[in-house]
This record gives sequence, structure tokens and C-alpha cells, in this order.
Amino acid sequence: MAHLAVAQYDDALADCERALAIDGRNGESYRLRGIARTALGELRQALRDFGAAIHFDADLAETLRARADTYERLGQFDKARADREKALRLDLTSTEN
Repeated sequence: MAHLAVAQYDDALADCERALAIDGRNGESYRLRGIARTALGELRQALRDFGAAIHFDADLAETLRARADTYERLGQFDKARADREKALRLDLTSTEN
């Protein structure tokens, strides 16, 4: 998603919308849309997107870290910490295999 890399969040959001219109089960598109929405300050919508991404298991550890960032921006530090700890456990498990 090139638009995210250059901070073109509105364009990234539009790209994700198009991708999800084609495949509504695309977890990666939900994750990327959540990142774009977080950057745009649409924090509650971003949390819903991260939830969908987790449901479809889109790069779970990365999604958990992104959701943790959003929780922090909302002042929900316990939820942020829980997501970061879970992401770390996933990272450790994947390096052990």
C-alpha cells in the first residue's frame, strides 16, 4: 500500500475500500485501513477494522501492535499493553519454530 508509505492516508483509505469491495474477507486490507484511519484520527473505526483483520488473521502480531497504538491514543493503556504482550508472545513463538 504505497499511499501509507508516503502518508497519503485518504488515498490509502480509498484503496482499501476498493480492495474490500472485491474481497470483504481480506484481513490485510482491514489492517491497512485501520492504520490509515488511525492516522486520520478515526480511532473507533480503526479499532473495528483491526478487529476484522484479527478475525481474518491478517499478520496477527502486526495487527495487534497497530491496534495497541490506537488504544494508546484513546487512553486505553491496559488494552494496549495486552495487545503488545500478545504480539510479543506471537513473535517469540514464530522465532522458536
